[in-house]
Amino acid sequence: MFIRNFIVSYAMIVRNLTTDQPALLAFKHQIIDPQNILANNWTTNNSVCNWVGVSCAAKHPRVGVLDLFNMGLTGTIPL
Repeated sequence: MFIRNFIVSYAMIVRNLTTDQPALLAFKHQIIDPQNILANNWTTNNSVCNWVGVSCAAKHPRVGVLDLFNMGLTGTIPL
């Protein structure tokens, strides 16, 4: 019983690209993107790892780096 509960609990806290994508889309909807860089690229049709300004970690399937410098973005980062 303990092992099954541990596996279910662990599966509920594991984060991966499936959780990264909605977080980044929420971020996108809170900012102003005057050049439409994110609006045209950050879509569910593209893998998160192929989004402009996003780099994924090589070892684990997670977003590793966001480089949004010089894109003219303004707004609030959601909590």
